[in-house]
Amino acid sequence: MKKRLFLFSNIFPEDKTSGITKKVFSQIRSWELLGYDVMYYTGYTDRGAAVFDKSGNILTLKPYISKYPLLNRLNRNQLLKCVAAEFLGLQEDDYFDICYIRYLYFDFNFINLLKNARKSSKKVLLEAHSYPIYNKSLFTYYPIYAIDSIWKGKAKKYVDYVIAVVAVNPSINIWGIKTICIENGVDISAISPQNKIPAVDGEVRFISVSYEWLAHGYDRFIKGMAAYYEKKPHRKITLTLIGTIMPSTENLIKKYGLEKYIIFRGKQFGTSLDNLYNEADIGIGALGGFRVNFKDCCALKTREYMAKGIPFIYEGAENKGEDSKYQYRVPSDESPIDIPAILKFYDNLSVDSNMSKEIRRLACKHSWEIQLSKIIAALKEPSI
Repeated sequence: MKKRLFLFSNIFPEDKTSGITKKVFSQIRSWELLGYDVMYYTGYTDRGAAVFDKSGNILTLKPYISKYPLLNRLNRNQLLKCVAAEFLGLQEDDYFDICYIRYLYFDFNFINLLKNARKSSKKVLLEAHSYPIYNKSLFTYYPIYAIDSIWKGKAKKYVDYVIAVVAVNPSINIWGIKTICIENGVDISAISPQNKIPAVDGEVRFISVSYEWLAHGYDRFIKGMAAYYEKKPHRKITLTLIGTIMPSTENLIKKYGLEKYIIFRGKQFGTSLDNLYNEADIGIGALGGFRVNFKDCCALKTREYMAKGIPFIYEGAENKGEDSKYQYRVPSDESPIDIPAILKFYDNLSVDSNMSKEIRRLACKHSWEIQLSKIIAALKEPSI
């Protein structure tokens, strides 16, 4: 008989382009493969915050209180915490074997959610999906950080383990709670391998798929492209941006006159996204994680590049594994990206179908199933 699991997440289930949504559904599939029945999960709809059953049906919903989208956006996290807490409060004691909760800032409502999770679940796991938690560059979040710092000390009363999905010291106890360190995983079964369309005349095609924020560091790559084209090279390079970009990025592209080399495709998923990947040679991971004090920023996206079977560039913690030859690590500073160095890296690879298959094979070592297995193993430890 499968064990019962409740998963608290802040996703939009209908948004197939969202990285967070993809991650959560990948985790759900992997929990199921490991013998857990993910009976319920939480998320947002266009009407409010809801608890869903495993088939995606809404069981209970707290509607938005306003007709104005901006006000609803500001209030939706609180609605989500409340609807989840109320739902868990109605369950029998220890009904769930695991309550897996994605961190969403500590406050009264979040602590109440943890309290009800403690009542209804044998084990409460709190996922710290990024650490350090506070992004000092986002000044508008300071009031939230202040409230969070006041309430975070109460979490250890209700949580068995923090799940750190970041590169941290394995001995660290986040929020004073025993911590299990895992990596961001990938669901290989949900990502089709690249069916590469060869480039023409030695062109190298870069691709980035993201909801851009400061840590992505697109400006570094754009400045590197500007420096590259300033020397009037014979070899063409292009960059395809998929998802969303910041206005400052759009302005920088125009400033350097790179519109014909940098193409913005907006949000994509399914076949249209696969087709764009088929026309790519190198993926771009986060290039500015150091700006927000993240040592291993946005590794989730680079896992997707690996699953596709394409090499990539990134900034962050050094990788010395066998897959490192397919990854190019750029300096953790504000310098423009050295495009000629990356082209040399790419030319030194065995660029054929076998390379793509090998990268995808290596990605299997980073599957969510393997990562979640670490949690299950820790839960079996006598000290739990």
